[in-house]
Formats: sequence, C-alpha cells, structure tokens
Amino acid sequence: MYVLATEQSTGGSGSEVKLLFQGQGPYQGLQDTLTFYRTINDSEDEFRHRLVRYLSAGLMPYLARTSRFEHVVISFDQEASSEETNSFSNTNQADDPWNFWVFRAGISGYLSGDNIYQSRSFEGNFRGSRITEDWKHQIAMSAEYSNDIFEFEDDEGALLRYENPNHYLNFEGYSVKSLSDHWSAGADFETFRSTFRNYAYSLQLKSAVEYNVFPYKQSNQRMLTFQYFIGSRYNEYLETTIYEKDREWLFEQELNANLTLVQKWGNYTLRCPGKITCTTSNTTDWKALSAPMCAYLRASPLMWAPGLPSFTTNSTSRKETSPKAMYSSAAVNWRPLSIIGPILASTTPLGRYIITW
Repeated sequence: MYVLATEQSTGGSGSEVKLLFQGQGPYQGLQDTLTFYRTINDSEDEFRHRLVRYLSAGLMPYLARTSRFEHVVISFDQEASSEETNSFSNTNQADDPWNFWVFRAGISGYLSGDNIYQSRSFEGNFRGSRITEDWKHQIAMSAEYSNDIFEFEDDEGALLRYENPNHYLNFEGYSVKSLSDHWSAGADFETFRSTFRNYAYSLQLKSAVEYNVFPYKQSNQRMLTFQYFIGSRYNEYLETTIYEKDREWLFEQELNANLTLVQKWGNYTLRCPGKITCTTSNTTDWKALSAPMCAYLRASPLMWAPGLPSFTTNSTSRKETSPKAMYSSAAVNWRPLSIIGPILASTTPLGRYIITW
C-alpha cells in the first residue's frame, strides 16, 4: 500500500494533516483519507504519537483482510473520551471572545561593534488575522530602524565618521471572499515609508480574482490556478529618481498561472507570472512588461521495504499569491470508503483509541 501525508497551515498557527491511503496489488481500489489537526501547543512527541495512532487506524481496513486481524486488540478510553466530549460541547462560536481573530506581536534587536565600526538594528511587528470558511482578513504593521557607523582616517590623518541610518514603516492588509469551490476574489492595500528604497510615502490599492481548475479542497494534492490582479500605486520619493520623478501614479495589472502537483513521484510546481506597469501622464509611458517563467521539480523521498507500506510526506503552505489558496481555511475531508478505521473516526474521538497487533 501507499500512504501520502500532507500538511497545511491553519488560521490558529497550527496545521492540518491529511493521510491518504491507497491500496496496491491485492488491495487495489481500496483507499481512504484521514485528517487530524496539530495545534501550536503540541510538542513533537505528542505529534508523533498522534501521527502513529492515525496511521494505525488507516491500516485497519487492509489488515482486516488478512489472517493477522485475529490478533488485533482495540481498546477505548471511555473516561478520557467523556472529558473531551464535554469540553468540546461547552465550546462553540459564541464562546469565542476574539471572534476567530488571532494576533501576534514581536520585537527584536541587534547590536554589534568594535573600534571603528558600530551597527544597531531594532524591529517590531504586529499581525492580526481572522480565518473562516468564507472569509479571510489580515492586517499587519511593522517598523524597523537600523544604523551603521564607520570611523576611519583620511589621507591627512583626520578622523572621519560616516553614518548610514535607515527607517522603515509598513502597514498592510487584505480581505478575500470565497465565492465557490473554484472561484475567489479579494482586495488588499499597502502603505509604507523606506529611506533605503527612497520612498517618502507609497500607497497601493489592488483587487484580484482567482479561478482554480480543481476544487480548493484538493489543494493539498493538486492546484491549477489563474489569477488576475489590477490596481494602482502612488509614490512620493525622498530624492528625485533617475527617471526625474519626484512623485507618480502607477497603474499595474498582473496575470499569473500556477500549477502544483503532489504525487507519488514527488512535487512539481510551475509558475508563469506576467506583469504590466504604466505611469499616468499625457502620453502613456510603459514602464515594464515582463513575463518570466520558472519551473522546478522536487522529488519526495520514499521510505519502503518489502512487506511495509510506502510513506511519503509533503508540507504545503498557502501564504503566497493565491487569493483563495492563501486565504481560505482548510476544510475537513472525511471519505469513509473502507471499514474499521473510518467507522471509528466518524463516530467517536479517534485519538482515544489504542490499536495494537
């Protein structure tokens, strides 16, 4: 048999793990999918034990078709299950005082120096996100200050001091709506100031629509998306640019195609981005027209031995450019096609079963 394990990020900084079981040889056509969640508080040991438990449950339908099934013992911790059920029943959406919002904040600093050189850097950030089946919202703020100081002597022996201070401020956010299993639409904004990049002020407003050939619930195995972005950006510069601009409006539109496949032979990702930017003036000035293409193939390792199932792992993250794939929360996909394991998983907390043979 063959087992494919995939992992995707969830809104609460955890992850959704799916185990796809596919029978081989005499078990051809026997397949199933089990899903469990890894929380941000789970240790590596707790995750390994849960993974082994769900792997054991997924193997039951195959083992049940062999003579070794006579030696299988299944036990159930009734007391632990009752406590977990009561805890779950007392928790619902109305009890969430944060209304699905998750906030993160961070601060960091760096200091270094010697007789002729000093460097310091400080950074702070704040991020909030709210993810549901229909919407995803996110806001983020960050600030950074850095300064490099050099001291050296000129040809006449005079001591010179050079400083290179840089400031960066950023505020951005987006909202995306899931329209169907194949369509999504959203909008985002970004405003920032960067002395290093010569921006006194920059503001961008952009909207996007995406179509996925495959249903989004299959995104952990395959995706073929087409994305269209359109928007504008206003820039004010600290110093006149090489194009003799002190400020300008930019109109941007972008069309992307992304293909991602996760199969037995490995992972394949193909991206074809294209972007057009023009300035607003008396005559249209096309600033850039590009359509780069890149592709790479990464093989997933297979761990296999005679008499043992093959096992492939893959981790995917939906954080890049896809409105739906990036913004939607993962949905549970139970498909009870076989016998013991799926029956237990669909009726009681599977995590409380201990299956041995």
